[in-house]
Amino acid sequence: MPVSTMTDLKAIKTQARTLDPFSRLVLAADLLTTNKTFSPAGTDIRREKHLAPNGRRLWPMIGGSDLCLDGCFAAFETDLFPLRYKSGETVNLVVMTCPAVEAIGHKIGHPVHVIMIGDATHKPAGLAALSYGAYAVDDHSEDDDIVSGPEAGYDRWRAVSLQAELERPYFSPVAVSSDAIEVTLPKTMSASRFEKELLDGLARNNLGAWAMRDEGIFYCAKDLQIDPHLLQRATKWSDGSLSKASALMLMNTGSDIDRIASVIERMLVRYAFDIE
Repeated sequence: MPVSTMTDLKAIKTQARTLDPFSRLVLAADLLTTNKTFSPAGTDIRREKHLAPNGRRLWPMIGGSDLCLDGCFAAFETDLFPLRYKSGETVNLVVMTCPAVEAIGHKIGHPVHVIMIGDATHKPAGLAALSYGAYAVDDHSEDDDIVSGPEAGYDRWRAVSLQAELERPYFSPVAVSSDAIEVTLPKTMSASRFEKELLDGLARNNLGAWAMRDEGIFYCAKDLQIDPHLLQRATKWSDGSLSKASALMLMNTGSDIDRIASVIERMLVRYAFDIE
């Protein structure tokens, strides 16, 4: 762990221990939505810049530009956390790709992956059987008109190795390995609810949603000269219905894994402490 990050963490813990439980919760809630730093230098090495050459913000940052990667660490130190956080089911999030998705990433100049609950063996096989995301659709049309598909390369999914950089504390309900992000859910939160809330929290990084925002439309038209609808991916089911590939995200397997872990921690702390 970088020295500056360790300094920040020690300062957060020290400050948390000097406060009463209620004030600690206020501190935790404040940290959840800010990018404050506690380093003596007053700088935050975690603030990244995702800007296009012309100054526009091209790629959305997971969790937003103000996400503090260790913002929940103070909350884990509160006296109320172990009382409120009753551990329930443990789930694994796997990150996957396929030849077609890799080609999209190369085309647009940013990695694209799928993130879902499952394991590194069975989940990719399930996506391959479905040819997950093999159709391009216009979801602004009345019937989600198919633009193209089924396209090749969506039937060979595989799990990818994760390379997180930030060491998570032992008291965090989130642990990251090279194979998966392991999450211990609160007892009252189901796996399906967790996955839905996570995908909602990552919605700005959804490939199709990005492609239809102003920056995506402009980039596709001017720089790539492609129809942005080709990036609105969907899966066709046996009954002929289509569902959006909502788990296709603009994300890498390094620093973005740290950001996703922090988003999950924030989500679980908010849930455990009823923070709106």
